[in-house]
Amino acid sequence: MTACTILIASAWLGWIIPADRVGFALTPADLLMGVFPLLVVSLLFAALALLLSLVLPSSQAASAVSGGLLVANFLLVGISNLNDDLKPLYEVTPLYYFQGARFIDDPNWTWMLGLIGAALLLAVLAWALFLRRDIRVGGEAGWQLPWLGRKRQKAG
Repeated sequence: MTACTILIASAWLGWIIPADRVGFALTPADLLMGVFPLLVVSLLFAALALLLSLVLPSSQAASAVSGGLLVANFLLVGISNLNDDLKPLYEVTPLYYFQGARFIDDPNWTWMLGLIGAALLLAVLAWALFLRRDIRVGGEAGWQLPWLGRKRQKAG
């Protein structure tokens, strides 16, 4: 999550440093409002990845699932513009509440606070699981679901 914040802050600085030289009409505060939704959505998916890394057998699986959900959400944005039947599904995804540059002129703080709340909830759940953790090498323990494993055969 710290990495997300550093990356978004670097992007913001990358916009405000040359802004005076090229005559941007946006102030540094306006530009901050433009990148804030990106930070919130990034933190949401980072918190999801963190939670999944404590639930799934490996961190690679967690990053694949959370990254896959982000990509699927992004694709759903484009496809729902082509097919109105997908709009209700799109309206329950995080990227629906991502306001992008619209946040500069007309911020919807309810949506932002909802995304921040969801990210905090995922982070708190991850923290609770982290406190109960069983230290192991990633992927070593597998799923540890007894009903999912093979049945043992009795010897002789």
